[in-house]
Amino acid sequence: MNWAPADQSASTTVRLQIASGNDPATTTWHWRGPDGTIGSFYTVPGTTINPIHNGDQFVRYKLLLATASSTQTPNVSDVSLTYTSHCTPPGQAYFEGLAGDTQSISVTRSGYAPYTSTANTASGWQTMVVQMQPL
Repeated sequence: MNWAPADQSASTTVRLQIASGNDPATTTWHWRGPDGTIGSFYTVPGTTINPIHNGDQFVRYKLLLATASSTQTPNVSDVSLTYTSHCTPPGQAYFEGLAGDTQSISVTRSGYAPYTSTANTASGWQTMVVQMQPL
């Protein structure tokens, strides 16, 4: 997990907590830090997310910004979470147990032309690179 800018001043602090679950309609989110407890906070960009969130489909993050100065405030412009697994490096996807020989592939992103194609999965492992074209 990362956020930017990472170079806060000595009088400002940025703390972050994460809540996750498998129900998007959850009304109770349990906010946790790097040790998996509600009393801890991520304070260093690049810190690995606690494995207590493994297997959850939905994630939220909460930033807590503080300052001890009347002339400086903390500034966070970007927050990023990256999913990886043993067989899926960042920016890649892995699908297991696909039925049939031909799979439809559709990739969409706001501001980009949609991409559609098919892949023959009968022979096992397949690799496909998708180049998104801006509109």
